[in-house]
Amino acid sequence: VELPHKAPIYAVLTTLLCTLETGTALAPHILANALNLLHSAIKEGSTARARRPVRYLAALANSGLLEPLSFLGLLEGFAAEARSELDDGDRPAMHARVVLFLDVAVACLPWCVKIFRERCDEEFSKFLEDVSASLQSVCENKHWMEALSPLSTKGGGGSDIVATRVQRLSEVLVNIQEAGDDWECLAVPTPQTAFETRLLVVNEVELQNFAVPGHSKVSRYAPPRFHLSLLQSFVEKFDKSEQKSEAKKSIADKLIVGDYVTDVLDTFVSDHTMGAIRLNSLPVPLTLTNDVIEGILSEMLSLPSSPQPLAYYSVVLLDLCNTEGSTSASHLKNAVFELYSRSSQLDCHAFDTLAEWLAYHLSNFAFEWNWDDLMDALGSDPGSFKERFCRGILRHCVMLYDVDEVLKMIPENVQQYMPPSQTPKDEEEMDEATFGPLEDRSLIIKVVTGKGKLPGSEVESYLKEVIKGDDVMPRLRPLFASILRGGCRTFSHFDIVVERYIDLVRGFVEEAGEEARRLLVRQVLVFWAASEQHVAYIFDKLLKLKLVDGGLFLQEVFVNEDDTALLQSRMEEDFTWHLARSVFRRLVRNLAYAKQEVMACARFASSAAEGQMAEAEERLQKSQEQVNAISSELKDILLFVFGRLIGVYQQISASDAMSDGERWWSWRILGFLKELGRSNGELLLPLLEVIEQEAQMSSWETNDSNTRLIATMGIVRMLTEADLLAHL
Repeated sequence: VELPHKAPIYAVLTTLLCTLETGTALAPHILANALNLLHSAIKEGSTARARRPVRYLAALANSGLLEPLSFLGLLEGFAAEARSELDDGDRPAMHARVVLFLDVAVACLPWCVKIFRERCDEEFSKFLEDVSASLQSVCENKHWMEALSPLSTKGGGGSDIVATRVQRLSEVLVNIQEAGDDWECLAVPTPQTAFETRLLVVNEVELQNFAVPGHSKVSRYAPPRFHLSLLQSFVEKFDKSEQKSEAKKSIADKLIVGDYVTDVLDTFVSDHTMGAIRLNSLPVPLTLTNDVIEGILSEMLSLPSSPQPLAYYSVVLLDLCNTEGSTSASHLKNAVFELYSRSSQLDCHAFDTLAEWLAYHLSNFAFEWNWDDLMDALGSDPGSFKERFCRGILRHCVMLYDVDEVLKMIPENVQQYMPPSQTPKDEEEMDEATFGPLEDRSLIIKVVTGKGKLPGSEVESYLKEVIKGDDVMPRLRPLFASILRGGCRTFSHFDIVVERYIDLVRGFVEEAGEEARRLLVRQVLVFWAASEQHVAYIFDKLLKLKLVDGGLFLQEVFVNEDDTALLQSRMEEDFTWHLARSVFRRLVRNLAYAKQEVMACARFASSAAEGQMAEAEERLQKSQEQVNAISSELKDILLFVFGRLIGVYQQISASDAMSDGERWWSWRILGFLKELGRSNGELLLPLLEVIEQEAQMSSWETNDSNTRLIATMGIVRMLTEADLLAHL
């Protein structure tokens, strides 16, 4: 069941066992176990895992053990459940649960078309008509594509290389209907035909009635997936055998091989080497290198996020490229080049993911790549998305390697796009308003680092002697600046220095309040302006020490004051958006943990003995307060960020002709708003009306820029529907 490409083999073996006199009682147990796996997968909302037991059942029907009409009844139940969801007026047209049932019902059909045609053709034809109508209803929702596609298809931009899985399923259904009795699918193994005579089971087993798990508010469904067809334009570059293989592939073959890739990746997440071996040895009489590469990239660039960590896809691709005799490396280069050539159509999250992965991939091959092709495609188009993509790759490269080492390994014509060295701000460039006077910093650095360092209590006394007055801010400025300077050699240096004086810094922060916390954030952003890595690490450390919070950090990142020049420089930098994304991820993750704690405390309270009730109720109350606190912080940050970005977008779009930088910001802003909608739907939904009222959207002039923003807010609203994507 876990490896569906082996399901037909296991099904034949099961059928052979059940033909024996000693195996007659085996079939009901096997079918019951398969249905239990299916029930669990639907309950947890995993479309991929639900497909697996259904395919196994389809193979059992094909091998003669399972009565085909009873299996078709199971699929009809899925189709009826999808239709019920679509007909429910209280549900959005694109509830993720609908997609799950349609996917499970249709994806298994290539395994059992022939047996259905032979044994229950009339019922099968009616089923195809019913499920086709449901798929058509789903496909008509065009906003779904813009909400979750890694590549924009607006205006036909990427429609030739990206398609929803629902569209693929619809095409397979059309092929099945048109093929009639002549159906053939090369990607489905048929081990039952290896026997001279057809396998015969005296008493075919009927499938038990299956109770479909109901929908609940805690249900979480997998988001609809997209297929990237990146290598179609490179078919002429394949060798003759591969060209013939491509010509033979049907849309069903492509769908099934894509599912094989998904299942192998999911099954071998703890053993990437074995996963790569399995991907290289799928039992299909076709050349599959391009399908495997497309399948992995489709998974990696999935939205709202990939099913597995980015590092996992990276090592699997490395294993494939390092396999002796493999052509994966050349196929991968072609696929990435196709995405690079359409970089302006990528969703901003997919854009960043692709750049981050490629930097890691290149670091394992001494940065050898088809740089000349990238530079030729870039041409003389400064400020373009292609140039920014190259800069993004190199920005991630210097996080993995020293800048000087990277410069030695990349061509000269690429070096112009390298980011500056990740060095802290020079002492002379540190402004007095943020870091305090240079003479104060020069004195304090001697007592917090090196041989002359003093314990925290003595440093506090020393600060009072050097800097007179009751206000703690003049002392905090040079103190924290000295901590940053003293800890700039390595991350561990910073940990040691900041933890040595944590009590002193915390005392100043508690006394000065928000002004002090804002100062710490500003100092980090300015001191390490050239290094996203250091900013992210130090901010994470300060969060753990409870010295700052995410809201203040984002206010500083997006410049709460009307500092246009600073705002422009921040908007230009990729790491601004990465840092903002990391803040939201941390809060969303903390909220999920807090909710899990509430559920654990509730279970403890429900089973607590009489003497434990007070403790249980106290724990439950504290966990609920924690959830409320994190939710409140997240809502405040969402209100600020949406208001700030909408305001910035209106400033940008007010000009008649956008510059390259403004087009970039526009794409970034609209993409980030959609990203927030995808990841914060449940909390964001009640805030949208407030956001739209404060932005006075109802009074906006009608122009192209405002139309794009209004359309984006419409997508955000759709994403935040409680029964739509709040349950992904």
